[in-house]
Amino acid sequence: MLSPATRPHTVSPKPVGRDTKGKGGPLASPSMMVLAVESLLGAKVTIREHRDLLRWTRHRQACQADLVFRDRIHAGEVLGEAVGRVPLVDPIVLGLPRGGVVVAAGVAAAIGAPLDVVVVRKLGAPGNPELGIGAVAEGGVTILNEELIGRLGVTREELDEVTAREHAELERRRSAYRAGGEPERLDGRDAVVVDDGLATGYTARAAIAGARRRGAARVVLAVPVAAAETAREISPIVDELVCVERLTTMLGVGGSYRDFRQTSDEEVRRVLGM
Repeated sequence: MLSPATRPHTVSPKPVGRDTKGKGGPLASPSMMVLAVESLLGAKVTIREHRDLLRWTRHRQACQADLVFRDRIHAGEVLGEAVGRVPLVDPIVLGLPRGGVVVAAGVAAAIGAPLDVVVVRKLGAPGNPELGIGAVAEGGVTILNEELIGRLGVTREELDEVTAREHAELERRRSAYRAGGEPERLDGRDAVVVDDGLATGYTARAAIAGARRRGAARVVLAVPVAAAETAREISPIVDELVCVERLTTMLGVGGSYRDFRQTSDEEVRRVLGM
């Protein structure tokens, strides 16, 4: 049985503006933080200033969390118990490589469903790739944060360069994780899309669109931790959102893990049984 602090819930679109645990921090997905600071300063946030915001917000995130996962395996176990409470029809679990696949394996084991991947790539801002300005997914899906792109002054040439680079990496990973095979058919099935966390939500949005394009009847998004504002925004585009820990102050998913080391291609292939 999960404790009240870790009990999952479907995020409802309610106003979120201050830390509900009384610690007073403003909510902070990356784009919201950038927009808020620019509004206060009346000027664009530089790359260095954004990195300072990132470090500060990760500290705030660690201070407010009720639950810090040991690692992605632990997160998958906890999330799997949560997803097990959702009624599903012929489910299939789709992990977002790389780290999301490790979490997804725990979910798939918990609900007795097959495991596959939905290959996505974040589009990082030029000069600051950790700041997502969009995402691409297999099947020709592209999702862009047009407002943030405009505020950062990203040119069409820069965006095309980033997109081409990430498409190439997406194809490399698709080949590595599928070994030339075709993805599982989703027609008429409930697809449970799993990642290791939800910050800006653009890779998740691309994955959701990719799952629907592959014919999923319903799409459930399941994450161990999410930025509250991002969860509120993304909830209407999925049939159900399962989130163990929702944070009003968040920039980095890694702040909710003790061990958030990078997942390798080899580990993803091993988890997929390749």
